[in-house]
Amino acid sequence: MRVSSTIKALRERCPSFKNRVFGAIEWTSLSALNPADYPAAYVFTVSENPKDLQRTENWYYQEITATIAVVIAVPSSDLRGQDAGDLIEDLKEEVF
Repeated sequence: MRVSSTIKALRERCPSFKNRVFGAIEWTSLSALNPADYPAAYVFTVSENPKDLQRTENWYYQEITATIAVVIAVPSSDLRGQDAGDLIEDLKEEVF
């Protein structure tokens, strides 16, 4: 599954990320981000599950259910992460 359309949609519709929405290949850059650059989001494919192959008179088709994940990275300014949890709840509204 191509995640580029999801990345594009998040960049357009989620101003809090300030275009810091990346694909799975860029996951390694998470540690390179400065905490001042948060929040950021990472999008990747979790699974692709095919259903049984269907056949009609002159062709085949198969339904595939694709699942994507959006990981939200936020700064944590307190030891227990409560501030980060509150921020994630606010960001979820934008993402959904």
